[in-house]
Amino acid sequence: MQKKSLFKSMTAVLLIAVVFASCEKDDDPQGTIYVPDDFSTIQAAIDASANGDEIIVKPGLYPENINFNSKEVTVRSTAPENQDTVMATIIDGSEQASVVTIENGESNQAILNGFTITNGFARDGAGIYIDNYSAPLIKNNLITENICGRGGGGGAFVTNGSAPVFEQNIFDNNINSRTTSRSGLALYVRNESEAVIQNNIFRNHEGVRGVIAIGSSSDDLSHAEITGNTLENNTTDYGTGGIAVNGSEVTVNNNLITNNTGGGSGIDAGGAFSIRNEASVVISENTITNNWATNAGAVAIGNDAQVIIDNNVITGNSSGEEGTTTGTGGGIFIESSVAEIYNNTITNNTSWNTNVGGGGIYVADSDVTIDNNHISNNRASRSGGGILLRGHGQTSTLVATVTNNVIENNEALGHAQTRGGAIYVGWIQQATIYGNTINDNSSGFRAGGIFVDEETPVYGENNTQWERMNYPPQEEIYNQYSGNEHVDDEFAGRHVFFSDFSK
Repeated sequence: MQKKSLFKSMTAVLLIAVVFASCEKDDDPQGTIYVPDDFSTIQAAIDASANGDEIIVKPGLYPENINFNSKEVTVRSTAPENQDTVMATIIDGSEQASVVTIENGESNQAILNGFTITNGFARDGAGIYIDNYSAPLIKNNLITENICGRGGGGGAFVTNGSAPVFEQNIFDNNINSRTTSRSGLALYVRNESEAVIQNNIFRNHEGVRGVIAIGSSSDDLSHAEITGNTLENNTTDYGTGGIAVNGSEVTVNNNLITNNTGGGSGIDAGGAFSIRNEASVVISENTITNNWATNAGAVAIGNDAQVIIDNNVITGNSSGEEGTTTGTGGGIFIESSVAEIYNNTITNNTSWNTNVGGGGIYVADSDVTIDNNHISNNRASRSGGGILLRGHGQTSTLVATVTNNVIENNEALGHAQTRGGAIYVGWIQQATIYGNTINDNSSGFRAGGIFVDEETPVYGENNTQWERMNYPPQEEIYNQYSGNEHVDDEFAGRHVFFSDFSK
């Protein structure tokens, strides 16, 4: 009898221990689930998981569309930082819906790490759809060949106050299936969302309205930090081949933006940027090179945007086609906005427009400060090889300050009336130009240095208005000049030429 009672007592203790251990496992924040060992699908593993669990997915093809369903879990491949493993661990959406959906307010403890995300098809966010204040970490993924419909975000879509981090992903060849799609071939962030986009690669996209798009309208109020990324070899038939910002606040720092193409017209068409509709953007310490667009080779700004452009290398960009009236602003195009441009290297950019110009920088009806830049070897087929400052007569709102720049070896060449190899100033409210070094610029018609059109007021230091006279070169003041040439070297005013004086 005693042995039997002892056996019963031990059995009871063991049962209590098993129950306790089972309860302890359910609450274990370090639980690990393996796919396909424990569950044959990733979705089944997510559904069975508890917050804090880690779901490790072995290489293979997983034809499914997964949803985190409020789970604060890590879903990762076996070796997320190994590119071969990433390419071998494939979540295939079978063109049924978004491949990955995170839409229930998940925090940054929801992590997607180390997969190929492909073959999604959805109106918005064919690869990854993030909604409803969700803030996941999306890391080390190859997001490729997903197709969005009339919405946007072929690779990923972020909306309604969400705040994800995209880090070290490759966005490759995601697609807009319709020309009326809103924006964002690779990534679209909108509706008061905030995104950190860092150390990713965006490449080989074709479609419309931008590869990365932030904001949908002037009151969108989204925010983004775009840092350390590479955007290369993207093409849009309409819109920018790079970053489109619409009514939002964005910082773009330390990126390489190269070999992208933009199509269309006006501020939508910038090879690297389209910034519009009261957007507020800081572009700093980037390399922006070898981009092309029908309008602005690199940066297009308009519709009351406010932009700071500082410490960038903007080189080898071009706008339009040679011998045509397309292409204004080889490097930077600004219209009806406010901009500060300082400490940049702006070189070897071309504007092919035979009606307007602005090889390095084109400014129209804006408030702009251009200070301490090196502006060299740019070309305009009409006017303003380095800088073109242009208003619209008595209605002009353009106020420009150009100070302390080195402006050299620029040319206005390609039309019978090319003017201002370094700077063209015309039909504006006021220009203040002093402290610049203006050397070795040339024009095929008038003013190898600065051409001042009509009765535009120009001021030097201390708000002193320039005397309107085409002096011989040695008489020019306010800036340092040498070696500037125009069609007739003996004609007065080859450093500074006022159009209302002939000699």
